[in-house]
Amino acid sequence: MYLVRDSKLIWTMDPYNFMCFEKVYVLTYMFSSQFQRYYFDWLGIDYRYKSVKPTEETKCNKFPNVRYELDDKQIFMDVEWLKSLINIHESKINYLGQAKEKNP
Repeated sequence: MYLVRDSKLIWTMDPYNFMCFEKVYVLTYMFSSQFQRYYFDWLGIDYRYKSVKPTEETKCNKFPNVRYELDDKQIFMDVEWLKSLINIHESKINYLGQAKEKNP
């Protein structure tokens, strides 16, 4: 455990757990923004980004099961496509849970 700015305790995994294996795969989302990445940087633990992509057979729909493989290229999602899926609803329901203003 590490004390951060005299206010937060952060539990960390023993780095030996990662160093005692020849290869370790950490499957996660947005690794570049996570504490674990900063932890690896801080300790000097070497890592490489890999992406997961569908195999060619899966893309061609030749097999009913979806299969994936690791790719050395870092693949970024189409952020504009993700933005198009978000609808912001503006109404009184957004204020649920907020304290009502008191009338003087």
